[in-house]
Amino acid sequence: SEPDQISLALPDWMEVAWRQIHEPEHFRRGVAEFSRLCGRSREHVSREFRRAAGFTLNQHIRKLRMKHAALLLEAS
Repeated sequence: SEPDQISLALPDWMEVAWRQIHEPEHFRRGVAEFSRLCGRSREHVSREFRRAAGFTLNQHIRKLRMKHAALLLEAS
Protein backbone atom coordinates (compact mmCIF):
# COMPACT_ATOMS: atom_id res chain seq x y z
CA SER A 1 0.00 0.00 0.00
CA GLU A 2 2.76 2.43 -0.82
CA PRO A 3 1.50 5.80 -2.05
CA ASP A 4 3.09 5.59 -5.50
CA GLN A 5 1.80 2.09 -6.19
CA ILE A 6 -1.79 2.98 -5.35
CA SER A 7 -1.69 6.33 -7.10
CA LEU A 8 -1.31 4.54 -10.43
CA ALA A 9 -4.84 3.19 -10.07
CA LEU A 10 -6.53 6.32 -8.66
CA PRO A 11 -8.68 8.64 -10.77
CA ASP A 12 -6.90 11.85 -11.77
CA TRP A 13 -9.10 13.99 -9.53
CA MET A 14 -7.93 11.98 -6.50
CA GLU A 15 -4.18 12.22 -7.14
CA VAL A 16 -3.46 15.53 -5.38
CA ALA A 17 -5.55 14.57 -2.36
CA TRP A 18 -3.73 11.22 -2.22
CA ARG A 19 -0.38 12.97 -1.86
CA GLN A 20 -1.72 15.47 0.67
CA ILE A 21 -3.46 12.93 2.92
CA HIS A 22 -0.08 11.47 3.87
CA GLU A 23 0.73 14.64 5.82
CA PRO A 24 -0.28 14.63 9.53
CA GLU A 25 -2.22 17.88 9.23
CA HIS A 26 -4.53 16.15 6.75
CA PHE A 27 -4.76 12.51 7.90
CA ARG A 28 -5.65 13.66 11.41
CA ARG A 29 -8.93 14.94 9.96
CA GLY A 30 -9.79 11.59 8.36
CA VAL A 31 -12.01 10.69 5.44
CA ALA A 32 -13.88 13.99 5.59
CA GLU A 33 -10.60 15.83 4.92
CA PHE A 34 -9.71 13.52 2.03
CA SER A 35 -13.14 14.15 0.54
CA ARG A 36 -12.69 17.89 0.98
CA LEU A 37 -9.30 17.73 -0.74
CA CYS A 38 -10.91 15.81 -3.62
CA GLY A 39 -13.80 18.25 -3.91
CA ARG A 40 -16.30 15.39 -4.02
CA SER A 41 -18.82 13.83 -1.64
CA ARG A 42 -17.57 11.48 1.06
CA GLU A 43 -19.66 8.62 -0.32
CA HIS A 44 -18.36 9.05 -3.87
CA VAL A 45 -14.74 9.37 -2.73
CA SER A 46 -14.98 6.31 -0.47
CA ARG A 47 -16.58 4.21 -3.22
CA GLU A 48 -14.05 5.25 -5.89
CA PHE A 49 -11.10 4.81 -3.53
CA ARG A 50 -12.21 1.27 -2.62
CA ARG A 51 -12.63 0.39 -6.28
CA ALA A 52 -9.18 1.75 -7.22
CA ALA A 53 -7.15 0.64 -4.19
CA GLY A 54 -8.86 -2.60 -3.17
CA PHE A 55 -9.28 -1.50 0.47
CA THR A 56 -11.13 1.27 2.26
CA LEU A 57 -9.99 4.80 2.79
CA ASN A 58 -10.69 4.39 6.51
CA GLN A 59 -8.27 1.46 6.63
CA HIS A 60 -5.56 3.49 4.95
CA ILE A 61 -6.02 6.52 7.17
CA ARG A 62 -5.91 4.32 10.29
CA LYS A 63 -2.65 2.83 9.00
CA LEU A 64 -1.19 6.31 8.46
CA ARG A 65 -2.19 7.34 11.98
CA MET A 66 -0.67 4.20 13.51
CA LYS A 67 2.58 4.67 11.59
CA HIS A 68 2.77 8.28 12.73
CA ALA A 69 2.06 7.32 16.35
CA ALA A 70 4.79 4.68 16.24
CA LEU A 71 7.28 7.24 14.93
CA LEU A 72 6.34 9.65 17.72
CA LEU A 73 6.78 6.92 20.33
CA GLU A 74 10.19 5.97 18.95
CA ALA A 75 11.29 9.59 19.05
CA SER A 76 10.27 10.13 22.67
